[in-house]
Amino acid sequence: MKYFLKAEVVGNEMLSEDWYEMRIECPEIAASAAPGQFVQLRAWNGAVPLLARPIGIAGVPAPCEILLWIQRVGEGTKLITGLRVGDTINVTGPLGRGFTQPSPGETVYYVAGCVGAAPLRFVAERQKAGVNGVFFYGAATGCAAAAPIADPVISGMELIVTTEDGTAGAKGLVTGPLRNALENKKPDMILACGPAGMLKAVAVLAAEARVRCEVSMESHMGCGLGACMGCAVPVNGSAGKRYAHVCTDGPVFDSEYIDWEAF
Repeated sequence: MKYFLKAEVVGNEMLSEDWYEMRIECPEIAASAAPGQFVQLRAWNGAVPLLARPIGIAGVPAPCEILLWIQRVGEGTKLITGLRVGDTINVTGPLGRGFTQPSPGETVYYVAGCVGAAPLRFVAERQKAGVNGVFFYGAATGCAAAAPIADPVISGMELIVTTEDGTAGAKGLVTGPLRNALENKKPDMILACGPAGMLKAVAVLAAEARVRCEVSMESHMGCGLGACMGCAVPVNGSAGKRYAHVCTDGPVFDSEYIDWEAF
Protein backbone atom coordinates (compact mmCIF):
# COMPACT_ATOMS: atom_id res chain seq x y z
CA MET A 1 0.00 0.00 0.00
CA LYS A 2 1.23 3.50 -0.86
CA TYR A 3 0.72 6.40 1.53
CA PHE A 4 0.49 10.11 0.73
CA LEU A 5 1.39 11.87 3.95
CA LYS A 6 2.34 15.18 5.47
CA ALA A 7 4.97 14.04 7.95
CA GLU A 8 7.10 15.70 10.61
CA VAL A 9 10.87 15.99 10.42
CA VAL A 10 12.22 14.66 13.73
CA GLY A 11 15.92 14.74 12.87
CA ASN A 12 18.16 16.44 10.32
CA GLU A 13 21.93 16.31 10.69
CA MET A 14 24.67 17.30 8.27
CA LEU A 15 27.01 14.31 8.17
CA SER A 16 29.56 15.63 5.70
CA GLU A 17 29.80 18.09 2.87
CA ASP A 18 26.41 18.09 1.08
CA TRP A 19 25.31 14.87 2.82
CA TYR A 20 22.47 14.89 5.35
CA GLU A 21 20.83 12.28 7.56
CA MET A 22 17.13 12.94 8.01
CA ARG A 23 14.55 11.15 10.16
CA ILE A 24 10.88 11.55 9.32
CA GLU A 25 7.98 10.43 11.49
CA CYS A 26 5.61 8.42 9.30
CA PRO A 27 4.42 5.25 11.09
CA GLU A 28 2.53 3.87 8.08
CA ILE A 29 5.59 3.88 5.82
CA ALA A 30 7.92 2.72 8.58
CA ALA A 31 5.70 -0.31 9.22
CA SER A 32 5.53 -1.44 5.60
CA ALA A 33 8.82 -0.35 3.99
CA ALA A 34 11.13 -3.04 2.60
CA PRO A 35 14.87 -2.61 1.94
CA GLY A 36 15.40 -1.20 -1.55
CA GLN A 37 12.20 0.82 -1.63
CA PHE A 38 12.11 4.61 -1.77
CA VAL A 39 9.92 7.62 -1.00
CA GLN A 40 9.06 10.75 -2.97
CA LEU A 41 9.67 13.96 -0.99
CA ARG A 42 8.32 17.44 -1.58
CA ALA A 43 9.28 20.23 0.84
CA TRP A 44 7.78 23.18 -1.01
CA ASN A 45 4.48 24.57 -2.22
CA GLY A 46 3.81 25.64 -5.76
CA ALA A 47 5.15 24.44 -9.09
CA VAL A 48 8.85 25.24 -8.66
CA PRO A 49 10.63 22.90 -8.43
CA LEU A 50 8.12 20.93 -10.47
CA LEU A 51 8.88 17.38 -9.34
CA ALA A 52 9.18 15.64 -5.98
CA ARG A 53 12.54 14.03 -5.25
CA PRO A 54 13.01 10.22 -4.97
CA ILE A 55 15.09 9.22 -1.95
CA GLY A 56 16.04 5.66 -1.00
CA ILE A 57 15.07 4.52 2.48
CA ALA A 58 18.18 3.91 4.58
CA GLY A 59 16.48 2.25 7.53
CA VAL A 60 13.76 2.24 10.15
CA PRO A 61 15.50 3.44 13.34
CA ALA A 62 12.25 3.48 15.36
CA PRO A 63 8.79 1.95 14.81
CA CYS A 64 7.40 5.30 13.66
CA GLU A 65 10.39 6.69 11.75
CA ILE A 66 12.22 6.25 8.47
CA LEU A 67 15.88 7.15 8.00
CA LEU A 68 17.03 8.92 4.83
CA TRP A 69 20.49 9.82 3.53
CA ILE A 70 20.18 12.78 1.20
CA GLN A 71 22.87 14.28 -0.99
CA ARG A 72 22.29 17.97 -1.72
CA VAL A 73 22.81 18.34 -5.47
CA GLY A 74 20.16 20.80 -6.68
CA GLU A 75 17.33 23.12 -5.72
CA GLY A 76 14.95 20.34 -4.65
CA THR A 77 17.37 18.58 -2.32
CA LYS A 78 18.57 21.96 -1.05
CA LEU A 79 15.02 22.77 0.08
CA ILE A 80 14.57 19.31 1.63
CA THR A 81 17.84 19.35 3.56
CA GLY A 82 17.13 22.91 4.69
CA LEU A 83 14.18 21.75 6.79
CA ARG A 84 14.41 21.93 10.57
CA VAL A 85 13.14 19.59 13.26
CA GLY A 86 9.42 20.18 13.64
CA ASP A 87 8.90 21.17 10.00
CA THR A 88 6.54 19.12 7.85
CA ILE A 89 7.21 17.50 4.49
CA ASN A 90 5.04 15.73 1.93
CA VAL A 91 6.00 12.06 1.66
CA THR A 92 4.73 9.39 -0.76
CA GLY A 93 5.71 5.77 -0.26
CA PRO A 94 6.92 3.18 0.16
CA LEU A 95 7.47 2.87 -3.57
CA GLY A 96 9.13 0.32 -5.83
CA ARG A 97 10.42 -3.22 -5.60
CA GLY A 98 13.09 -4.04 -3.03
CA PHE A 99 16.06 -6.38 -2.66
CA THR A 100 15.90 -10.08 -1.89
CA GLN A 101 16.70 -10.36 1.80
CA PRO A 102 19.72 -12.60 2.48
CA SER A 103 19.12 -15.85 4.39
CA PRO A 104 21.16 -17.27 7.29
CA GLY A 105 24.26 -19.07 6.10
CA GLU A 106 24.66 -16.92 2.98
CA THR A 107 27.59 -14.67 2.13
CA VAL A 108 26.59 -11.35 0.61
CA TYR A 109 28.73 -8.71 -1.06
CA TYR A 110 27.15 -5.26 -0.76
CA VAL A 111 28.53 -2.84 -3.36
CA ALA A 112 27.66 0.84 -3.01
CA GLY A 113 28.64 4.03 -4.75
CA CYS A 114 28.07 7.34 -2.96
CA VAL A 115 24.43 7.67 -1.78
CA GLY A 116 23.82 4.15 -3.08
CA ALA A 117 24.92 3.09 0.39
CA ALA A 118 21.49 4.07 1.77
CA PRO A 119 19.26 1.20 0.52
CA LEU A 120 22.04 -1.32 1.14
CA ARG A 121 22.31 -0.06 4.70
CA PHE A 122 18.61 -0.88 5.07
CA VAL A 123 19.20 -4.44 3.83
CA ALA A 124 22.06 -4.81 6.32
CA GLU A 125 19.89 -3.40 9.11
CA ARG A 126 17.40 -6.22 8.46
CA GLN A 127 20.16 -8.80 7.99
CA LYS A 128 19.49 -11.95 9.96
CA ALA A 129 21.96 -13.71 12.22
CA GLY A 130 24.22 -16.08 10.32
CA VAL A 131 24.56 -13.89 7.21
CA ASN A 132 28.14 -12.99 6.36
CA GLY A 133 28.09 -9.51 4.83
CA VAL A 134 31.01 -7.67 3.25
CA PHE A 135 30.37 -4.01 2.40
CA PHE A 136 32.29 -2.46 -0.51
CA TYR A 137 31.93 1.31 -0.61
CA GLY A 138 33.24 3.69 -3.24
CA ALA A 139 33.20 7.49 -3.27
CA ALA A 140 34.99 10.34 -4.98
CA THR A 141 36.56 11.69 -1.78
CA GLY A 142 37.07 10.82 1.84
CA CYS A 143 34.58 13.52 2.79
CA ALA A 144 31.86 11.75 0.81
CA ALA A 145 32.81 8.45 2.44
CA ALA A 146 32.61 9.76 6.00
CA ALA A 147 28.95 8.94 6.66
CA PRO A 148 28.94 5.22 5.69
CA ILE A 149 32.28 4.65 7.41
CA ALA A 150 30.88 6.03 10.68
CA ASP A 151 27.51 4.29 10.49
CA PRO A 152 27.29 1.44 13.04
CA VAL A 153 25.26 -0.85 10.77
CA ILE A 154 27.78 -0.65 7.93
CA SER A 155 30.92 -0.49 10.07
CA GLY A 156 29.68 -3.55 11.96
CA MET A 157 30.47 -5.65 8.88
CA GLU A 158 33.73 -6.14 7.07
CA LEU A 159 34.05 -2.77 5.31
CA ILE A 160 36.22 -2.11 2.26
CA VAL A 161 36.46 1.55 1.21
CA THR A 162 37.84 3.10 -1.96
CA THR A 163 38.01 6.74 -3.01
CA GLU A 164 38.99 8.16 -6.37
CA ASP A 165 41.38 10.67 -4.82
CA GLY A 166 42.80 8.26 -2.23
CA THR A 167 41.82 10.36 0.81
CA ALA A 168 40.05 7.40 2.45
CA GLY A 169 40.64 3.70 2.00
CA ALA A 170 42.40 2.53 -1.14
CA LYS A 171 42.74 4.81 -4.15
CA GLY A 172 40.66 3.68 -7.11
CA LEU A 173 37.22 2.38 -7.98
CA VAL A 174 35.14 0.06 -5.80
CA THR A 175 35.13 -2.59 -8.54
CA GLY A 176 38.85 -3.18 -8.00
CA PRO A 177 38.61 -4.78 -4.54
CA LEU A 178 35.34 -6.44 -5.59
CA ARG A 179 37.15 -8.21 -8.42
CA ASN A 180 39.88 -9.35 -6.03
CA ALA A 181 37.32 -10.61 -3.51
CA LEU A 182 35.44 -12.59 -6.18
CA GLU A 183 38.67 -14.29 -7.19
CA ASN A 184 39.25 -15.37 -3.58
CA LYS A 185 35.71 -16.28 -2.56
CA LYS A 186 32.41 -16.26 -4.41
CA PRO A 187 29.44 -15.00 -2.38
CA ASP A 188 25.91 -16.34 -2.65
CA MET A 189 24.75 -13.00 -4.01
CA ILE A 190 25.83 -9.46 -4.81
CA LEU A 191 23.57 -6.51 -3.99
CA ALA A 192 24.57 -3.19 -5.57
CA CYS A 193 23.39 0.39 -5.76
CA GLY A 194 25.12 3.36 -7.35
CA PRO A 195 25.74 5.14 -10.65
CA ALA A 196 24.94 3.25 -13.86
CA GLY A 197 28.60 2.93 -14.85
CA MET A 198 29.44 1.26 -11.55
CA LEU A 199 26.43 -1.05 -11.76
CA LYS A 200 27.37 -2.10 -15.29
CA ALA A 201 30.88 -3.00 -14.13
CA VAL A 202 29.50 -4.92 -11.14
CA ALA A 203 27.07 -6.80 -13.40
CA VAL A 204 29.93 -7.85 -15.68
CA LEU A 205 31.99 -9.11 -12.74
CA ALA A 206 29.00 -11.00 -11.34
CA ALA A 207 28.31 -12.64 -14.70
CA GLU A 208 31.95 -13.67 -15.08
CA ALA A 209 31.92 -15.18 -11.58
CA ARG A 210 28.45 -16.71 -12.11
CA VAL A 211 27.11 -15.05 -8.99
CA ARG A 212 23.52 -13.90 -8.67
CA CYS A 213 23.37 -10.12 -8.63
CA GLU A 214 20.64 -7.57 -7.94
CA VAL A 215 21.10 -3.90 -8.77
CA SER A 216 19.17 -0.84 -7.64
CA MET A 217 19.00 1.57 -10.55
CA GLU A 218 19.26 5.32 -10.07
CA SER A 219 17.05 7.42 -12.34
CA HIS A 220 15.35 10.79 -12.63
CA MET A 221 11.71 10.17 -11.74
CA GLY A 222 8.67 12.30 -12.48
CA CYS A 223 5.69 10.74 -10.75
CA GLY A 224 7.23 7.73 -8.99
CA LEU A 225 4.10 5.75 -9.84
CA GLY A 226 4.81 4.44 -13.35
CA ALA A 227 2.68 6.90 -15.30
CA CYS A 228 5.12 9.37 -16.82
CA MET A 229 7.76 7.06 -18.41
CA GLY A 230 10.47 9.43 -17.21
CA CYS A 231 12.47 6.66 -15.54
CA ALA A 232 12.43 4.03 -18.29
CA VAL A 233 15.54 1.86 -18.61
CA PRO A 234 16.39 -0.61 -21.41
CA VAL A 235 15.93 -4.26 -20.50
CA ASN A 236 16.37 -7.72 -22.01
CA GLY A 237 12.64 -8.39 -21.95
CA SER A 238 10.47 -11.12 -23.36
CA ALA A 239 7.51 -10.59 -25.74
CA GLY A 240 9.21 -7.56 -27.21
CA LYS A 241 9.43 -5.59 -23.98
CA ARG A 242 12.38 -3.24 -24.28
CA TYR A 243 11.92 -0.87 -21.34
CA ALA A 244 10.99 -1.09 -17.68
CA HIS A 245 10.01 1.57 -15.15
CA VAL A 246 12.60 2.07 -12.42
CA CYS A 247 9.90 3.35 -10.06
CA THR A 248 7.48 0.40 -10.31
CA ASP A 249 9.31 -2.51 -11.98
CA GLY A 250 12.38 -1.62 -9.91
CA PRO A 251 14.32 0.13 -8.62
CA VAL A 252 15.82 -3.30 -7.89
CA PHE A 253 16.37 -5.63 -10.86
CA ASP A 254 18.21 -8.83 -11.54
CA SER A 255 21.40 -7.55 -13.17
CA GLU A 256 20.93 -9.87 -16.15
CA TYR A 257 17.58 -8.24 -16.94
CA ILE A 258 19.15 -4.85 -17.68
CA ASP A 259 20.41 -4.19 -21.22
CA TRP A 260 23.78 -2.81 -20.22
CA GLU A 261 24.93 -2.39 -23.82
CA ALA A 262 22.38 0.40 -24.19
CA PHE A 263 24.07 2.50 -21.51
